[in-house]
Amino acid sequence: MAADDLDLVKTGIEAVTSEAIRPVSDLIRSLFGPAAEEAGLMLKDHVRVFRAKRQLRLYMRTAEIFEKTGLTPQHVPLKLLFPIVENASVEESDDLQDRWANLLAHAADPAEGHTVSISFPTILRELTPRQAKFLDAIYHEAVKRSDRWRKHGVENVSFSYVDFISLFTDAGLARYPSHQRYSVAESDRQDVKDDEHERQVAVDMFKRHGIMEDAYEIPPNRTSSRNWEPEIDSTIQFTLLGAQFVAACREPEAKSGIGLG
Repeated sequence: MAADDLDLVKTGIEAVTSEAIRPVSDLIRSLFGPAAEEAGLMLKDHVRVFRAKRQLRLYMRTAEIFEKTGLTPQHVPLKLLFPIVENASVEESDDLQDRWANLLAHAADPAEGHTVSISFPTILRELTPRQAKFLDAIYHEAVKRSDRWRKHGVENVSFSYVDFISLFTDAGLARYPSHQRYSVAESDRQDVKDDEHERQVAVDMFKRHGIMEDAYEIPPNRTSSRNWEPEIDSTIQFTLLGAQFVAACREPEAKSGIGLG
């Protein structure tokens, strides 16, 4: 990394760490009295070191992706680049930070950069590691079904309530693993209730960010939609935005003949 780039990174980290301790500055002054300035500097140092380490890991992972795929990075618009770097530098989960590196790599790919929306950093920063893992499981299944059923895009594949129970289990997230609708007795279990709550919160989050949406289908035995009950027949599917978001958070594919051993 060039000296000018290092200075830019240093300036950015210093600005962020100053902002990070601003909400607790009054508390620090009250607690430490005359030693408040020294205490504040110590806290800023800890924040600065943490963010610098995480930011360095981001750049290293992104560089590994470019080396592995044979892609040549291009300039990334600052209003997209800054949110990616800033949020990745405070991400404690390596799994989620790898997604930030993937997002940065896609944004810097001349062939894919136009598909990375400036809304993607906002969406990714609000996902927990478990929600991201669940979303990956849904997307992976959507890809398989799209190929199998020739649906021409994951956004044309819909999922039922039972599908989500099964995919949550397959992702290794379920406290009470199941691949079918719960029985009445099972529904009273606390671990089942916890799973139901977590899945619903995740799906609500996906809908709120426009990743997924309700899709209503009239069953084939219905000749009229007059008495159709959406709450019974409803399914959920990816939006086009959602499909592009998940794809942008996955590792880019290698160019033909590159990275294949």
